[in-house]
Amino acid sequence: MGLSRTRRRGLLMLFLKIAWQTMRRHWKQTLVILFAIAASEFTLMFVSSMLEGIKANFYTGLVRQSGHVQIHSAGWEDSLDRTNLDLVIADASPLIRTIAAMPGVLHAEGSLLLGALAISGNKNISMQVVGVDPDTFFYEKARTGTQEGEFLPLSGGVAISESTSRLLGVALGEPITLLTEDVWGSPWYISRDITSIFITDSLEFDQNILLVDRGTAEELSGLQDSVSEIRIDLADPETAATFQESLSNGIAATDEILTWREINGSMLVFIEVFDYMLLGIDLLLIIVAGTVITNAVLMSVFARTQELGTLRAIGLKRRALLGLVLTEGMIEGIIGVLVGILLALPLILSFRGHGLSFGTFTDAFGLGNSINFVLTPFNIIRDVAAGICIAMFGTLYAGSIIARTSIMDTLKQG
Repeated sequence: MGLSRTRRRGLLMLFLKIAWQTMRRHWKQTLVILFAIAASEFTLMFVSSMLEGIKANFYTGLVRQSGHVQIHSAGWEDSLDRTNLDLVIADASPLIRTIAAMPGVLHAEGSLLLGALAISGNKNISMQVVGVDPDTFFYEKARTGTQEGEFLPLSGGVAISESTSRLLGVALGEPITLLTEDVWGSPWYISRDITSIFITDSLEFDQNILLVDRGTAEELSGLQDSVSEIRIDLADPETAATFQESLSNGIAATDEILTWREINGSMLVFIEVFDYMLLGIDLLLIIVAGTVITNAVLMSVFARTQELGTLRAIGLKRRALLGLVLTEGMIEGIIGVLVGILLALPLILSFRGHGLSFGTFTDAFGLGNSINFVLTPFNIIRDVAAGICIAMFGTLYAGSIIARTSIMDTLKQG
């Protein structure tokens, strides 16, 4: 057994030495193969990270916009006007505090929605006014995207997007008038200074949403301590149905309670379909990469047909020849994959932090203006294994062709 292991180790070292010398001697063909493998690995990692990022952005955007559980006044779901001031939850503050203290709840937040006309001079825009807390979690992208001023200070104010301020021709610190219909059906308006100008990753959000504190929203609507909805963020999204049941049987028995799966049902189907799309795209990339690498290896091996035939003529067996070619493929695969990873990682890490902008195209699908790439250990291991296996398969195919060719035919070629 010891001798057998020693001989196998010796043969492996011999194959590695011969393969390395062959690669150096035919460096031009080696560079072509390494380029094909590196380009394939780069493409696999880049595309898979981008697609995982699209899925993650889509899911995160859905949950952040809706929360894991929503509470509304009875009749809200069937209403055509989601800003209807008759469909609000009264005495909301005690209810929100009670929910926020429940086990498993990370955030509980109420907001008051109104339709209003934002007016500045002779310019006006129809907007959805949202009354939120200054430390809002569910509208965090407006708060963290503040470019100028302070987001909803205690003294009150209005937070608008940079695009809306440009359309209205107003700047930070200037007044803006909000005109709406209050809870009694009468027109009512208030004027507030712009205290914050923000930019988010969603053009649709920036063009349609205007934020005020809840006190200002209540003054504009004529309501007191009322919200249109309560959004709840849970530690475990899968407990949403159980949490919904406990609310329905308890403190929110007369309200409509929806889980994130009910709110985003059609979108979740898209995510499930997207998983199959990811698998299909990965397989397509592997097939394309395999074809490119196999062609590169075939050209290299066929260019050395006479040399390989000479090895056969001096006694090298078919299995040994195939092992030699596979050893070359393994070395080229490892080097090519490492080069591909080194080229892909800086770009992927950059796009993971700053995102890759696609403009309004991705925003139309609820993905925001940019995609933040996602790189996981599983993806790295999968893509590395795929790159090496593709290289090995290409060399195995080329080696099997040469191994099946007779010695006389190989010596005649070249």
